[in-house]
Amino acid sequence: MMIKTTFGVVLLTCGTLAAEWLPVQFDSMDYPLLAAQAGIEGTVRLKLRLTADGRVERADLISGNAILGQAAEINALSWKFIDLCASTSGPAAVAFTYRFRLDKKPGRTATQFRYEHPYMVTVTSQPPHWMPASGGH
Repeated sequence: MMIKTTFGVVLLTCGTLAAEWLPVQFDSMDYPLLAAQAGIEGTVRLKLRLTADGRVERADLISGNAILGQAAEINALSWKFIDLCASTSGPAAVAFTYRFRLDKKPGRTATQFRYEHPYMVTVTSQPPHWMPASGGH
């Protein structure tokens, strides 16, 4: 299930936060199905290229699994940031981390998506249980 989130912005004094760009809008994401079926977990690092108005213009994979990286790149393109200090007059670059985890605890069914400032997302899901199609043809 995709959830669109918009943050209210609190005015803070410049220099008090670890990062100057704050996300104000993003979509959650589902764990990539192929990665979940294959039991792939890991950390993906992206370089986000932001326009002067805070839109993500590009998301480039720096490191991590290609399947997870492609899903993270697609998700990152939906984000919008604001420059808290208005310190830049042009495009900016932000290093961003996605952590993908498969939680084998029983009872969890939906993907959980959590943003942690500065610039980290954790995507946790239950691995799917694959069963072969029943024979009987």
